[in-house]
Amino acid sequence: ISTNGLSNSWGEYFIEKGGLEHLFTILLSGTLQGNSEWHQDCLAHLLKLLCQLGVSPNDRRQLDQFEGLGFDPYFRPRKSHIKKQANLVVPKLNKEMLKLMKIDLVIPRLMSILNELSYPGHPKDIKTGFWGRAQVIHFLMTLVLSWSHSVNGICEALLESNQFSMWLCNLVLEDPDPLVRHEICVALYRLCAVPPANRTAATLLLSQLIKFLDKAECMQPQNIRHENSMRITDEDKLNYGPACRDYFWLMCRLVNCLPNDIIQESIKFPQKCIIDIEALAIRVWESIASRDFIETHYSGLQDDGLIGLLNLMSNILGHKPPFKFSKHSHKVLDTVFEFLFALPDPQNRQLPKCKSESARSSAYDLLVELVKETPKNYEYLYKKLLEQHSNDLNRLPYLWDYWPHDDGRSSCGYVGLTNLGATCYMASCMQHLFMMPQARRSILEAKCDESNKHASILVELKRMFAYLLESERKTYNPRSFCKVYTMDQQLLNTGEQKDMAEFFIDLVSKLEEMTPELKTLVKTLFGGVISNNVVSLVSMIMI
Repeated sequence: ISTNGLSNSWGEYFIEKGGLEHLFTILLSGTLQGNSEWHQDCLAHLLKLLCQLGVSPNDRRQLDQFEGLGFDPYFRPRKSHIKKQANLVVPKLNKEMLKLMKIDLVIPRLMSILNELSYPGHPKDIKTGFWGRAQVIHFLMTLVLSWSHSVNGICEALLESNQFSMWLCNLVLEDPDPLVRHEICVALYRLCAVPPANRTAATLLLSQLIKFLDKAECMQPQNIRHENSMRITDEDKLNYGPACRDYFWLMCRLVNCLPNDIIQESIKFPQKCIIDIEALAIRVWESIASRDFIETHYSGLQDDGLIGLLNLMSNILGHKPPFKFSKHSHKVLDTVFEFLFALPDPQNRQLPKCKSESARSSAYDLLVELVKETPKNYEYLYKKLLEQHSNDLNRLPYLWDYWPHDDGRSSCGYVGLTNLGATCYMASCMQHLFMMPQARRSILEAKCDESNKHASILVELKRMFAYLLESERKTYNPRSFCKVYTMDQQLLNTGEQKDMAEFFIDLVSKLEEMTPELKTLVKTLFGGVISNNVVSLVSMIMI
């Protein structure tokens, strides 16, 4: 039943004859609770009917604005977001629905439903239902939101319920379904932070979410490439599994809407306040500074934990805690600056820490927040930027249109071989051999000894495989390999074409003569048994 198709006269007649009370009795009975898809589908439709029938006829169209209302997964403090949510009109419940909504009966049932939804089924189960847990949460929280805007104290009663903490972490952080995490986080934000909600509710919810910060930091991105696999998963796909992106989105929203009186009380009397903004700033910064390198140069992987911590730190500093003006602020500026502009070196090839577009954007926002209304920090960052962009004659004279990604490793994770003229046969053989894990491992582990035959070829072959495996370059130039490799007692002529099969046979023959381990490898990978089946003429005549 659509909101537009539900006529006022039919709805009023249905409510007058006890239809709304009957549907509400079914909800309180708990008969539609269960992990089966049929129960969840029926419960979602029941909650949707209660949302449509429980509000006044003039407000039913306002329910449509809650359908598909998305959010920025990496929230940053912007006035446009606050203004958009402030204009969100929440429909209020009608008097017939308010008579049925008794706190002592409804809240335990709602907590029971949410607690049951926090335990998903097996991920390999076939999904045949039209609606699932995400839709149940959507309509359930829509009903709660309208209730809280109709009666005072509902939000606080929910947050102070004994069962609230039982499902909060499971749904917000650990639930494997991204749609479920999305729905519950958006609903909790609307419930606690969207005006005219009581701002103390946001403080209560934030105090609960801070307890899960350690667990959120430990979560790894779902699209991390396996160490033995050269494939990278699609970063745009919603991966099934626990993730911290929605958790940090909700944390940033709640911190951003904290009232000034609570912030001032937290700064002056931190022990008496629920939220210690100064301790939270120090705690988040320590997590940022000590976080390991997760993003890589060529995979496009995004560290959701790092991005969330950077955005959370920006929102915390927006409230001007003492940490922003302390002596540690210059150290924070130096560290974040290194996150953006540090260049990789042989000692640490993973620099900089922020490589993805979202991570770098969040780091820039943190730098901007650090220098707001702090002249000393502004002057310090200004000097660092001048030094970064100074005309140093010792630096390489890059062209004006130089773009580092043009010379970087491919996004799929492979490194190519430069064609020196007519060396495509050699590049094809080397790439085929490199893509064989056993051959790649054995060649890289082979010991080079001057007494070994073809020692110089083995050295250059190991060098080539090492660059193909670990280099951040776009291609490797095999000129040094061509200068030592001999075929038919002649060095390779880069301008002369050769048959790939002949070159590969010659290369494999040389590998057998290099070390005993490589000889065993060649026999294992390329060895075979030749058999001859001779049929005599006499045998054929006898048959």
